[in-house]
Amino acid sequence: MHREAITGEPVRRPTWARRVAGWLPYLLAAAPPAFLIAIVLTQTVDVPFADQWALIPLLQHSYKHTLTFQDFWQQHNEHRLLFPRLAMLGLARLSGWNTRVEMLASVALAGALFAVLVAQVRQTGRLLGMRWQWLVPAISLAVFSLNQAESWWGGWNLQIFLSVLAVVACMALLTQASARIGTLGLAVACAVVASYSYGPGLLVWGAGAALLILRARPWSAAIGWRLALWCAAGVLTLAAFFYGYHWSAQTAPLASIVRAPGRYLVYTTMYLGAAPTRGAVEYLFGAITGDTYAICNLGDSDLCAMVGTAALAAGAGGVLLFAFGTWALLRRVALQTLLPYIGLGLYALASGLMTGLSRAAYGNNQALAQRYATNASLFWIALVILAALCAHAYGPHRWLGAAAKGLILAFGVSIALSTIQGLDHFRWQHSFLDPAREALLVGDDDALLQRLYPDPKIVRAGRAFLQQRHLSVFRRTS
Repeated sequence: MHREAITGEPVRRPTWARRVAGWLPYLLAAAPPAFLIAIVLTQTVDVPFADQWALIPLLQHSYKHTLTFQDFWQQHNEHRLLFPRLAMLGLARLSGWNTRVEMLASVALAGALFAVLVAQVRQTGRLLGMRWQWLVPAISLAVFSLNQAESWWGGWNLQIFLSVLAVVACMALLTQASARIGTLGLAVACAVVASYSYGPGLLVWGAGAALLILRARPWSAAIGWRLALWCAAGVLTLAAFFYGYHWSAQTAPLASIVRAPGRYLVYTTMYLGAAPTRGAVEYLFGAITGDTYAICNLGDSDLCAMVGTAALAAGAGGVLLFAFGTWALLRRVALQTLLPYIGLGLYALASGLMTGLSRAAYGNNQALAQRYATNASLFWIALVILAALCAHAYGPHRWLGAAAKGLILAFGVSIALSTIQGLDHFRWQHSFLDPAREALLVGDDDALLQRLYPDPKIVRAGRAFLQQRHLSVFRRTS
């Protein structure tokens, strides 16, 4: 029976305004991906760029029907790109190698990542009885931000989005209350995809083992078997990854790390802090000086020094706030509830350390590269969620709740400014690559072809194949 029939009281139906207010967080969350898709379709150049030229041999073998497993398995820098190569080859064959299709595939992977994060936050919010909906726009802004412009305009970097998605999905599965073997199997599959998509994905095995141990309350034989199966899968995956592995010259030897650990800690701190600060500092610098074309291009300019200082401060402050927030929440919230976010934050921190071991030799400014923001943003998303949990758990303590809300607001403003500034990065890249695309069509001007890849001989050889198969810039002439 209806409530009105039972109690005689009129049923309060939601008004139009309340319905709109209920949907407002989701409407706001739809804006960043819609804006990003519009930018990809209008402000990018459909031409192979940088590492994408490494896909040419794979395409050649596919047309000759001589593909082997080794073509997908072979090492690329520090990575084994088994699953990204499969995806990129399939997209190239289906689209005539329209590189915008690869970019949109990255957006789709980011959409799946966003969905997994929102599902996790929704579960936590309902468990604790907190209003979680307004975290959705903040997560969307971080996931689809133009602060990672380099990842969006390069189809090759879908490897990063695939790995990050697999890591987040894996952690979400491992922290579920369900102890079903199928859940563990899905988590193992996600970990394998993460490992063979991008180097830092290997860290998921250690993180996963820690989550399984911390999740165990109380300990049982079934949990022990799950942990044993997880570790066995991890050992096999790592053994296969490093079989025949060639260490790059940039990888730091153990002696170097022991002698100068601070060098790698500084790099890692800047790696974390650059995600929310690089674009914001560039934007403010342009607004204050009037130099709206100012971009830190990882050089030794005064702007890069400012960006680096801001990134270092933000990274150090973020780590301290993450530690404090976790400590404060453990006094009010069960550890198992916090594990997904603690895991994400520590994974991002570990990925910074891992990247530093192979890239710190290039200097600290290299830590500001936009492609690293995709991994580093996981740390800030986790921190924002922990801040929201603090605001809920310590509601009566106004200063802590206000500080948590202030952190969320500051993060949102910084990411928004980075997104606005990201437009300039897209415009600069467009103006840089558009003449090179025309040069590729004609086949002259090595200086312009070098914009596509440092060695114009490789570009010319690839051009001949693309023209023969009517791919990329030549597909419209088929």
